[in-house]
Amino acid sequence: MSLAKQGKGNKETPTFKDVGGNQEESTEEVKEQTPEEENSIDSIVDTIVHAPKEKPKEQVSIYLDEDVYKAFKKFGSRYGKGSKSTLVNNFLKKALSEYIK
Repeated sequence: MSLAKQGKGNKETPTFKDVGGNQEESTEEVKEQTPEEENSIDSIVDTIVHAPKEKPKEQVSIYLDEDVYKAFKKFGSRYGKGSKSTLVNNFLKKALSEYIK
């Protein structure tokens, strides 16, 4: 199971693939860099310029049962920033897969 590190204390958040997605692993070959190359200004700028673009997000409001809200909030505290959105997106993608084009 691959997990993405994110948030407070580098705790691990399940990825979409872990939650039930069937995304294919990237087969793109990554060139090993020496420590000097990794810390060069060109390398740092390159990681910013060539960073993958995120899909646009929409903010929504929902009502949750109190027990679900408390568990959801606890999950977010444990796994850090972005983990609740990732969790909801992953579960909804799985549950609504027949409606997603």
